[in-house]
Amino acid sequence: MNEPEQNEVITGDDAGKVEATTEDTNLLNKPIGTIEKPSIKPAIVKIASVIIKTKKSDGTDMKVPAASVLVIHPDKKDEPIAISKITYLDGKTLKTAGLWVQLDDNKEIQKSSAIDRLLTYLKKATLKEIEGMTIDTVQESDDSKYLSLKAY
Repeated sequence: MNEPEQNEVITGDDAGKVEATTEDTNLLNKPIGTIEKPSIKPAIVKIASVIIKTKKSDGTDMKVPAASVLVIHPDKKDEPIAISKITYLDGKTLKTAGLWVQLDDNKEIQKSSAIDRLLTYLKKATLKEIEGMTIDTVQESDDSKYLSLKAY
């Protein structure tokens, strides 16, 4: 019998034939650790590039593409970090939004979208133009360990 894929449901005659490896058994016996996963603190980062995702992790098409800004963080210079949200000021309220690539009827970036707010803050017209720039980051929220781009 073949090994089951991750998240594969085993039914019928194969349900009782799945064998655990020694590694699987060892993982089943691991207790909860005491070491917190290190989080990356907000800092000024350099924008290395911007990528547009059109596929979900399962390979299906996304309804709306999403932009991810790849940045070089001073605490993690060896590999870029992907940030896909911005925090901006809406009146007197801070809001965090995803960088969804929404297009208007003219096939341009939608006015008042998160990408529009980011580009306006950086005084640029396109996502390509922000490559090489520096920008500050903030925590997405008090409850989150993830960073967002600071656009205020």
